[in-house]
Amino acid sequence: QRRVHLLGKLESFTDQGADMCVVGHCLLRLNDAKGAETWYQKARKLGADLGCYETECRACLGMGRVRLFLDQVDEAEELLRNALTAFEYVDDETLEGDIKQNLAQMLLNTGRHEEAGPLI
Repeated sequence: QRRVHLLGKLESFTDQGADMCVVGHCLLRLNDAKGAETWYQKARKLGADLGCYETECRACLGMGRVRLFLDQVDEAEELLRNALTAFEYVDDETLEGDIKQNLAQMLLNTGRHEEAGPLI
């Protein structure tokens, strides 16, 4: 969290957004969904303010994971689809695979196998 603050002071906002997502990911792994959500929301806002689709994409993916963790499937699907839409402007195959894998798994878990197929 100190690094996120320092990157802001250095006006390295793209790196700051990426690190906000890392903090969110770490908090979610520690089962702190509320804390994770807060950091992902900060990253999403920063990405939107900067027009940085990669940051927005990562933040939507993280927020979707939080919603899955909380069993809020409809909200998770919307966020994961938003991440996939934002990905249109990003060049990162690993990120694309991560988004598609999360969305496909959610669709499979809800019995929507036909929708999941093209994502796999």
